[in-house]
Amino acid sequence: MFKITLSPIRSELTPPVVSAQGDVLTINGEAFDFSQLQEGETLMNSSNEPSVASEYISGDVTRENGYITLNLRLPYSYGADQSVRYPNPNPLVIDTDGPVTLTGAATTAQIESEVQNNEQQ
Repeated sequence: MFKITLSPIRSELTPPVVSAQGDVLTINGEAFDFSQLQEGETLMNSSNEPSVASEYISGDVTRENGYITLNLRLPYSYGADQSVRYPNPNPLVIDTDGPVTLTGAATTAQIESEVQNNEQQ
């Protein structure tokens, strides 16, 4: 399945809602099918010529030891909790189909609360 490394970034992007189904990763409703990626292959994902057109997937995507390995941008806003800004550096190992819990990810409600607090100041 997947090994996902969270890459925190201060951004106005909506926090991603992620699910996995076999070799397909769905981010905010957009499906990315990696079934054609063979063991040992890499999809080069540079900013000049991205192989994966997603503002959430950064860097190359590889298949190593049966796992599709990628970096997922984890957006956060001003004043985000420490656990969001500095998530566990170990990859999330996704071995089952279904929703993916992004440990340390800010929820939309947390971001909206932070925006309201900032506006009141």
